[in-house]
Amino acid sequence: MLSIYTSERNPNIILYTDADFTLTTLRCVVFLEKKKSMSVLKDSLIPYIPQGWQTDLFEPVVTQFLVWSAIVGVLVLGWMFYAFFRYTDDGETPEDAPEAGVFPIERGSNKVEVIWTVGPLILVAWLTYISLAPLDYYWDIPDDEDTMVVQVTAQQWFWTFTYEDGTSTINELYVPANTEVVLEFKALDVIHSFYIIELGVKEDIPPNVDTEAWFDSGLLEAGDYLIQCTEYCGEDHSNMLATLIVGEE
Repeated sequence: MLSIYTSERNPNIILYTDADFTLTTLRCVVFLEKKKSMSVLKDSLIPYIPQGWQTDLFEPVVTQFLVWSAIVGVLVLGWMFYAFFRYTDDGETPEDAPEAGVFPIERGSNKVEVIWTVGPLILVAWLTYISLAPLDYYWDIPDDEDTMVVQVTAQQWFWTFTYEDGTSTINELYVPANTEVVLEFKALDVIHSFYIIELGVKEDIPPNVDTEAWFDSGLLEAGDYLIQCTEYCGEDHSNMLATLIVGEE
């Protein structure tokens, strides 16, 4: 099932999602008028790139993972190419080359064994360590007196938001400016996933399992922001959209 809608931020952008394609993120295709420049495309897509404190919090961690992955990849590939060219038959037999029918000479090295065992352990320990602080901060749900708590109920194919005063809204989440908002989720049927693109806030909502997430509305300007389900939940999954409405200060 194909769902097509126009971006509220830029009428020149048309977004569509394919409900038959199981993804945990929205699949978007952008069409621009032929006369529009590429700068328009770039500027128009900026609001759909995850932002907010979660993105800033995890960006250094992701950068370290990428850098160390590149370093390890270069070392492994470098060693592979060295071994390939070192022992390639070019007419000359290396002195330490193994011989057919002869038990190979043991060439053990305690130093090499220690390096390729302890080195990766230290690297994994370091990456785990730098990941713990942002994860702990993200998982630490605020419980201050000024915190706003909203019950979020997901079901095919709409969202219900219930506030502390007992009132409810359908597919529209109203929050005041400069407020920490705690979202308490539950699903009434199948698994769903709550995603606010601009904040990078995403939480899976399995049935019979209560989950939580939070965000600070002070990171957003007053206005409307897209909320979407990013876990395939049935025929009308692509239309399971809602709006986060941040009030004026």
